[in-house]
Amino acid sequence: MFEQYNEQPADAAAETAELEQKLSSGANWFYWIAGLSAVNSIANFFEAQWNFAVGLGITQFFDGLGIFLRSEGTSTPILAAILIMSLVVAGLFFVIGVFANRRIITAFVIGIIIYGADSLLMLLFMDILGIIIHAIALFFIIRGFLAARQLLRSNTAK
Repeated sequence: MFEQYNEQPADAAAETAELEQKLSSGANWFYWIAGLSAVNSIANFFEAQWNFAVGLGITQFFDGLGIFLRSEGTSTPILAAILIMSLVVAGLFFVIGVFANRRIITAFVIGIIIYGADSLLMLLFMDILGIIIHAIALFFIIRGFLAARQLLRSNTAK
């Protein structure tokens, strides 16, 4: 006689939207990491006196190597090769971001492993701000990974 109102579809849609947002947020961290690392390396190549706190430890290592070699009078082609190595690493993170946004779980896993290793490099540099930012980024990336996994499970269950 009385029909029960079923809120399941609305709740499921809201949960899916929240998971999509978490996935996107986590995956987009790879773009930020790539972009700011590339900007830092390019700024260093042109001897700028500033950089962003967000960036990869490995590109900071390459940047430091470039600073050292420049002080030793190393030629521009070698310094450019070091810049290219930094940009390749940053580009890898951009590509990881593209695949992570496409819900490819493996991209998240690879990104988490590489960025986790990069976090250890920040520990060696004793860069406290870098360590904190790496921890925050890893939190959101892992949250995006978990959301992607849950979305994948819910899509295969249907």
